[in-house]
Amino acid sequence: MEFSLSDLKSLPKNLIIAMVATFFMRSSFYLTLAVLNHPDFLKGVEPLLLSIIFVAYPLAELLTVSFFGALTDKIGRRSVFLGSYVITIIAILLIAFFHSNPVIIPLFTALFGIGAAAKVSSTLALVADESDPHTRGRNMGLYDMATLIGLGTGFGGGFLLMEFYNASYGMYYLLIAAGVLTITLLVTVPLLKESKKATPATSQSLISQMQEVFKNPHMRKLLPIWIPIICLYGIILNFAEHLAAQIGLDQIGIIFVLGIAFGSIVIAFPVQGVLSDRYGRKPFLYIGMFSFAAFVTILTLTADNPQELILFSPLLVIVGLGAGAFAPAALALLADISKEESYGTAMGAYSVIYGIGLIVGPLVGAVALQLASVIGLILVIWLFAAISIVGTYLLPIEFARPQPQKPVSDVVASSPGSK
Repeated sequence: MEFSLSDLKSLPKNLIIAMVATFFMRSSFYLTLAVLNHPDFLKGVEPLLLSIIFVAYPLAELLTVSFFGALTDKIGRRSVFLGSYVITIIAILLIAFFHSNPVIIPLFTALFGIGAAAKVSSTLALVADESDPHTRGRNMGLYDMATLIGLGTGFGGGFLLMEFYNASYGMYYLLIAAGVLTITLLVTVPLLKESKKATPATSQSLISQMQEVFKNPHMRKLLPIWIPIICLYGIILNFAEHLAAQIGLDQIGIIFVLGIAFGSIVIAFPVQGVLSDRYGRKPFLYIGMFSFAAFVTILTLTADNPQELILFSPLLVIVGLGAGAFAPAALALLADISKEESYGTAMGAYSVIYGIGLIVGPLVGAVALQLASVIGLILVIWLFAAISIVGTYLLPIEFARPQPQKPVSDVVASSPGSK
């Protein structure tokens, strides 16, 4: 199987619609976060309240994503997918109109997180539905690409708007984001169809669905792989937010270098996903883990020296291409070991792990930085990578390649000595 433009032309229409809608959702989402992050938007807010505002949305997402994942298995993907846009639009409008009363903002950012939970679980389930074992890596890579481009466009665009123009216009930027998302929703409603593989109206309760997925022993084998790497994601996202707050528009060289570096990860997502479809998941988990740790290490070492950052930018681009290998291979592997009727619940479980990693990673990184300076942070980065690499090495051989007929869970269960 070779990657070519004909592969893109053969993408299911439903998948294309979901990817485009994902881009606009993520752009609006992160533009809102960029506006909220700007010091001139929420003026005079106490540090504790500010922390609660920004903790509320990932916490709400973490607490509700499993529910929405199970709900997509029960009622179908389309309803939850479209509902996520309605929730997010309402949250953005509430933040825009009531930002002058910061005490109630955490309620709205929590609603923001609920919308994200519904969006992530339903979209990942839809992507899994629209894929077969030999296109899962590619399609998950395209999803990751749409997500990361949306993140960069939204957060970068919001940052530039707040810097170029008076920050008091922040409310209008939020209204524009809500307007773009509303148009996206109106266009998506008639175009998006329910997944053919989705089997809604299951007789199982939502709690039973979630319990079944979490009891899956193969899911537990993935935890030591996912959690450490997602902790690294958390560290790098935290780093990017702090860096965006520190650099100015006069430091255009740094902005350009970082854009190229993160762009290499974006480009790598679908390409590495295709390769994982062809050669199996394990090699690309290894490549992604090592490269991501190297990527975070280079950024950490050059954070306070812009000249060094520019000097090491070619290496940053190279390891960025490798870092794009992990996410599509990991998500495709999750689909490989899951049953079609529980894709939503499985993707919800993954999102819980993702949320935990995004919280734990920055906390552990901050403690290491406080106790042992940059060296301590680098040791933590490579400890996370080492745990993930060992976890991948211990995966059964059946996890290495996608199975054409049935999930890996069935193959493992029926293989000699699997009990």
